[in-house]
Amino acid sequence: MNLLAQRPNEWNQVVGQARAVTILQAILRNKHLMLRGFLFYGHLGVGKTTTAYLLSRALLCSGKDPLGCGKCDSCLTIAEYGIDAHPDFKEIDAAGTNGTTPNSGVEAARQIMELWGTQTPILGDRRVIVIDEAHNLSPEAWNVFLKPLERGDTRTVFVYVSNQVDRIAGTIRSRCTQIPFELVHQDTVVGLLANIANRNNIQYELDALRLIARYTKGIIRNAVNILGSAAALGTVTKENVKLILDTSLEDLCIKLMQAIAAKDNKTAIRLADDAGRKARPPKVIETMFSVYGRAVFADPDPDLTPIYVGLPETGDVTALFIKWATTANLPSDIMPLVAYELLKLHGSPAERKARQRASRAQGGATVTAGTIMELMRAAPPEGVAPEDIPVPKQVSPEEVVAFLSDPVEDALVSDPLESGQMSLPQSQSEDEPQVNPERHVFVPSGPEDEYVDEPM
Repeated sequence: MNLLAQRPNEWNQVVGQARAVTILQAILRNKHLMLRGFLFYGHLGVGKTTTAYLLSRALLCSGKDPLGCGKCDSCLTIAEYGIDAHPDFKEIDAAGTNGTTPNSGVEAARQIMELWGTQTPILGDRRVIVIDEAHNLSPEAWNVFLKPLERGDTRTVFVYVSNQVDRIAGTIRSRCTQIPFELVHQDTVVGLLANIANRNNIQYELDALRLIARYTKGIIRNAVNILGSAAALGTVTKENVKLILDTSLEDLCIKLMQAIAAKDNKTAIRLADDAGRKARPPKVIETMFSVYGRAVFADPDPDLTPIYVGLPETGDVTALFIKWATTANLPSDIMPLVAYELLKLHGSPAERKARQRASRAQGGATVTAGTIMELMRAAPPEGVAPEDIPVPKQVSPEEVVAFLSDPVEDALVSDPLESGQMSLPQSQSEDEPQVNPERHVFVPSGPEDEYVDEPM
């Protein structure tokens, strides 16, 4: 049971490519506006070739339904024997060879045009030529197709499929209808896998399908392939999927981010060193960044939620990951330093700035503890004397209880407007219109009180 061979037979079975399907169906309904060439481009394994087969079946159909009637001789032949058996359909792998002749060369392109580009259809309404891996064609081979693509006759249609569209010359792209294919959303992949499993009587756990969808990152072919391999082990469980997938790096990065979020310095540095020995630093940093992104946006999860709770400053964390991800030639033992910088992100911005000044005042020594006042007294901002920084008074619990239970009503102002009137100058008369009291913010009066902080 080859799950990959079970391609969609109808347009409504194509998942995750609504834009491509909409464009193609509109063109099929208005064939008088159709160009002679189509260019399907996008990621690997997201349905380009499958959609090219559906387009070819509709173009070969001699019935009245523009999307393929399923009743004419052409459609019945495809349904019974497959599209490869259709006499008017030709598929060429530009990365392969025909005997000793490479399919990407100019001779192969000329043979295609001589044998297929000018002949009259035998069974279908027209002839269709699908060229897969079209970016492998040589510039000379592309020149063979250049003039035919400009013709208005659509009795022969070319469908080029590529996952490296930038390698195709602009002169070709401008002569084709370009159809982009996107990575498929994770929820859509889960639904497709569940549908395939139900159709093939495969028992599965939903969490296992979610793991497959997350690991394959929107590539349908890889997801279906992993589903088939896991089904060979029995019920598709999370444990069976992990036997097939190598999730050890992701699991290690989750533990590392949990230790950083919990401020467990010793464990975080040890796990960072383990991760650096398990994979190259760029891959580890990418995985850690992915784990943090999932922690920010995921539903409550016992593994991921504590990461976001411990590192809520998403802007600072993102900036740090981007800094390291864009640094070239990282040494293999850099990961403990990355973990150390993430550990330093704990606390408010004011606390982190105070730690920076205290560290510089102590000759670069690491400062990780202390209140803001204590750190400021250890390294006061420029122009501020240590004795000018107030020392917070320690209040006992008994004093707090006594203060809250003291019924002193005269010291309280119940009406905010009354408070504003009490602060008005005496020269203002009652006949003058009343205005709402202005709110004043204290501004340092001189250079000696100015507070100039350094950017982080």
